[in-house]
Amino acid sequence: MADPNTNGSSWKILRTIALIGLFAVAIGRTALFPAWARIDEVWGHLATGRWILAQHAIPRSCVLSQYVNVPWIDTNWAFDAVLGIGYKLLSLRAVTVVGMALKLALTAMAFLLAGGRRKFWFALVIAAVMQFVFPEFVAAPINVAIVCFGIELALLFHWRRTHDARQLYALPVLFAVWCNFQIQFVLGLIVLALFVGGEAVRNRLEHAEVPLRPLMLASVGAGVATVLNPYGFYLAPQIFPTLYGSAAFKYFGELRPLGFRQPQDYLILVLVMGAFLALGRRRSKDIFSFAVLTLAACLGFRIQRDVWLVAVAAIAVLGDTVSDDQISEVGANANSVWHKPVVVGATAALFILFAAIAPNDKRIMALASESMPVKACDLVRGQNLRGPLFNSLEWGGFIRWYLPEQPVSIDGRANLYGDEMIREYLTTYFGGRRLESAPLFADAQTIVIAKNSALRRALTTFPDLTERYQEIYTDNFASVVVKK
Repeated sequence: MADPNTNGSSWKILRTIALIGLFAVAIGRTALFPAWARIDEVWGHLATGRWILAQHAIPRSCVLSQYVNVPWIDTNWAFDAVLGIGYKLLSLRAVTVVGMALKLALTAMAFLLAGGRRKFWFALVIAAVMQFVFPEFVAAPINVAIVCFGIELALLFHWRRTHDARQLYALPVLFAVWCNFQIQFVLGLIVLALFVGGEAVRNRLEHAEVPLRPLMLASVGAGVATVLNPYGFYLAPQIFPTLYGSAAFKYFGELRPLGFRQPQDYLILVLVMGAFLALGRRRSKDIFSFAVLTLAACLGFRIQRDVWLVAVAAIAVLGDTVSDDQISEVGANANSVWHKPVVVGATAALFILFAAIAPNDKRIMALASESMPVKACDLVRGQNLRGPLFNSLEWGGFIRWYLPEQPVSIDGRANLYGDEMIREYLTTYFGGRRLESAPLFADAQTIVIAKNSALRRALTTFPDLTERYQEIYTDNFASVVVKK
């Protein structure tokens, strides 16, 4: 007969190896394939972070843009500052390292949210699924929001199981951090309000004797904590124009409904269906779980940028609803689920190793040149072309970083430019108005735009425009046009 201690030890080793492997894949893929180099938004945050570090100040008005006197609130100032500090220490590799840290946090959060040590293999599979749901989890503020939202749900569900008030003390701290890194903390507050309401109803209908007072105090503390930022109460009016501006809904692809054209879209749908099925099989009367799933599904499937809400909410509900006896946990008789010091030590060593071998600046710029106008910007700088500059919106963030001496005409900061200016720019860019009557374009001396754009075709083919403008450079996707 096999020794139970030996058998338990074997499963303990297997679990340890599996968990280390999961973390290794998460950070290794992010380190070796820095997808962020092709994302304009990340370059924009890096540019602002560099400005914050150089000026030793938080932006109060527009920076690195032609609208210098326009007030602006940087809703991601803390994230930008982290990138700026990292860039000073590690150059462009810092952005990759921040992405690695966020991917590791996502993986650990998904694992713990799905059950952690209580449902080890189930949680491991769910955490692995998250690698596929978010294949390009880069250094971006929205990914900080994903991790914060997962931590919030973990705290709430754990408190509901244990009623340990100490768990709630972390909520104000969490929201104080979240509101400085990313503005979607407002969604976290809505979910927190749903939780308080759900527990209050459960307390009344089921006579569950839920200790509501510490929960309500922690919720009030979380709300108050959101004003602990450099802008105070002035951050709140930025929520709607930053997240849900009407022009952005019309023109920006990330605000369109989920198209179900990628495998991960269907995987998210399966997660949501599984969560609702688990609640149904349990004949659950859990108001909060139904409410948070419904809210997340309505918002995430309507706005693909926010689809992460659906994935994280579904994992949290699955981890809370699927009972331990529904999962056959092989090796569950081990005294300890895994060797914690080994997992922590090995993961830290792998993190340092991958950070050391991550692509250097030269390789990152080579990757960026596949989708960003690196050579076009080199020409602008090399020939000392004069401004004002008119640029494609999808490159505004990169140009802010690569050509700080040339203030951009527009970039992705929706709360800076506003619906009217964004709409005016896009109407001009897509040929919807005469160029001489477009204020954003009329004074431009140098134009850096996409090669396949309607504006470039007009500037290079219409006789009345070719008399005034000359294309001096073009490559596979970028064009540089100057006023004669």
